[in-house]
This record gives sequence, structure tokens and C-alpha cells, in this order.
Amino acid sequence: MMTLTKPEQSGLYRCRSGSNDSQVVSSDHTVYIVSVNATVGESLGIAAFVLSLLALSINFAILFWLGWQRFGATLTINTAAKGFPGPEKSPKGGLPPTESDGDVYMNYTSQAYCDLDPTTVSVYSSLS
Repeated sequence: MMTLTKPEQSGLYRCRSGSNDSQVVSSDHTVYIVSVNATVGESLGIAAFVLSLLALSINFAILFWLGWQRFGATLTINTAAKGFPGPEKSPKGGLPPTESDGDVYMNYTSQAYCDLDPTTVSVYSSLS
């Protein structure tokens, strides 16, 4: 078997078969090898195929990233159950604890002002 790939290999060829005692030779065959360049349609098809593979890989990367984010959030929640400190829970009043110097005031226009510290309750007629 012979494979012809270059235009320089064009020419007359004949086939032989058989053993040393008897050989069969075919008639001459003219073989022309022509180089063919890709057409515009073929080039566009190749470009479209490459772009679709790129889009597919980007979609897979986005899905992987979203899955990783979801897995990371689940992992963070599960670490609190394994002995690590979880997020702080707010007190029964529904407000998160605040850092202050101890004085908390309410401002009402129709009522007197009071200090909300339960250990020392003081009522003020005005707040300056």
C-alpha cells in the first residue's frame, strides 16, 4: 500500500500482485495530486466551531464557580456545628448588640426624656 500526499508525487502508476512464480501487473494509471486550499465557508465553519467550544468552556467555568460558591457557603455554615464559633445571634429584642458608652436616650416630643439604663433610671425634662 502506498499513500500519496504531495503534488510532486503525481505521475504514472501500476499495481503488481502475486508471488515470485506468477505476477499480475495492471495497466498504467495516471494519478494527479492537487492541493486544495480551504474555502471561506470552511474557514468560517472552523472559526464558529472554535468559538462555540470557547463559549461552552466559559459556561462550564461559570457553573463550576457558582457551584463552588454554594459549596463554600454550605461549608461555612457547617463549620459552626463542628465546634467553631458561628455567627452572633441577636438578643430577644431583635436588635444586634451595639457598642456604646452606656448612655442610651430616647427622644420624644410629647414626653419627657429618660435614661434607658435599667440600673439607674433618670428622667429629664429636656435633652441638650
